Amino acid sequence: NDTVNSPPDDWVWNGVDWQAQATVQNSSCVTPAPQPEFVHVACEDEGGGIYRHDYKLTNYGGSVVLYNVDTDYEYRYGWIEVISPTGWQHDPVFMPGPMSRWVTTSSGCDVGSEMLGFSIRAGTPDLYWGGVYLTDVNDVVVAEGITQWPAPTGPLFIHTGTDDLGNGTYRHDYKLSNLAGDVELHDVDVDYEYRYGWIEVDSPNGTTFYHGPMSRWFTDQASWKTGTEYGGFSIYAGTPDVYYGGAYLTDLDHAVVAQCNTLWPEADPGPVLRYDGCVEESPGVWLHNYTLSNTEGAEPVYDIDCEIDYRNAWFEVGAPNGWAVQYIGVTTLLWQTDDAPCNVGAELGGFYIRAGTPELTWGGLMFTGDGHVEIAQGTTSWPRPLGDMDCDGRADVFDIGAFVLALTNAQDYPIQYPDCDINLADCNMDGAVDIFDIDAFVAVLVGD
Repeated sequence: NDTVNSPPDDWVWNGVDWQAQATVQNSSCVTPAPQPEFVHVACEDEGGGIYRHDYKLTNYGGSVVLYNVDTDYEYRYGWIEVISPTGWQHDPVFMPGPMSRWVTTSSGCDVGSEMLGFSIRAGTPDLYWGGVYLTDVNDVVVAEGITQWPAPTGPLFIHTGTDDLGNGTYRHDYKLSNLAGDVELHDVDVDYEYRYGWIEVDSPNGTTFYHGPMSRWFTDQASWKTGTEYGGFSIYAGTPDVYYGGAYLTDLDHAVVAQCNTLWPEADPGPVLRYDGCVEESPGVWLHNYTLSNTEGAEPVYDIDCEIDYRNAWFEVGAPNGWAVQYIGVTTLLWQTDDAPCNVGAELGGFYIRAGTPELTWGGLMFTGDGHVEIAQGTTSWPRPLGDMDCDGRADVFDIGAFVLALTNAQDYPIQYPDCDINLADCNMDGAVDIFDIDAFVAVLVGD
């Protein structure tokens, strides 16, 4: 009915006396004014674990020429590459945060037109966007929105909860969902980062643990069929804030059929042992300095337990006045005090490690209060060692593939490892990354 009659005599809404208004006739529904959009067009599997996600910028509903597309996104497995149409730039290709920006000053998207050629190549089929900002030549936002992204179409490895078991032990539970898969699954390979020194893996059918860090659940007897879900996967750890970089789901032949990641709870803010730099005091002797910052803590800090990986057979530890140092085991040390705690809101310098190596690394930290009761856990930044090509803080056999890529395809290395440093492949330290680093890299791996 095209006629809308006025409401009853006694209907007053939002302060308006509708009886005092004229009868509205021959009225039609009013829709919001159309806006320009940044639209996901398709996702193409290019093979080799690479997916191209194509977009178009449509300005049919806009009123100004568009020059910039700012996009927040979440990507699920480690790297992206941004592609633009002619006349557009993406500067930079990748910004941690995450955000990507296409920008142009010479080839805008005119009113009444649309533009193809925007793409993202990624190591995942299920990257998605949080929001899009479309701006004019002066970078003024003229439209906002979101762009649809295909939901994951394959199986998923899902975090279902964390249980504090007491005494510094946490159980993190998972389920493998194969509801959306089209092949039976036999293996789950998971890259993760754990924050305090140890994990133990439990699974429904059998398990093994690879240090690297990687954990692998596998079975050859009880496959995870399509259309089903399986619980019983757990990680017992000394930290509540372990998180994952990605998971590979594989078939009976251990061929990857899906990739994904699984959410993990964020670490609570707390005290930090901040790395303040490394100084070479004399040939072969390096001094690593630290500050204990308790500006984010809730209790005074009395002790710091550290697990370390030292690479050259000796180290010496120092502490500020009032603090003592104790060694516990081979690679664990304790800074402790009974009368000079680091109070809430304060910082305390004077912590150091003198070592025969510039590349000592940490497995984790535990901060304790009065009576050596745990109050927080964390990590501290440390320069990555030579040969650490996958950025996990260690040089080991898991770096071999990334090392080979750095030597053979230096342009692709930062795409696949955007947060890593290709110069760590210069294992013979001659200023170049080349085949002459191979022997030195092997020596790093075997500990020579």
